[in-house]
Amino acid sequence: MKNEGRGNPEYMAVLTEVVRCLFRQLHHPKLTMDARQITDWFHHVSLEEVQEVMEKIEADQRQSNAATNQPSG
Repeated sequence: MKNEGRGNPEYMAVLTEVVRCLFRQLHHPKLTMDARQITDWFHHVSLEEVQEVMEKIEADQRQSNAATNQPSG
């Protein structure tokens, strides 16, 4: 996404889904509806951490796909 920011509807849609996920899926007791807290949290996320998470997600998806493609028996 080259054109990041409020003027880019695609960027804002992705940001909306990420923030929505933080609140609806995680239900973390220390997470509040505070924009500063969310921004601070994102500033602490490193490139290496995101790469590690993406690799885990991809591995989980491959495992799930392999299980789905197994003949039942």
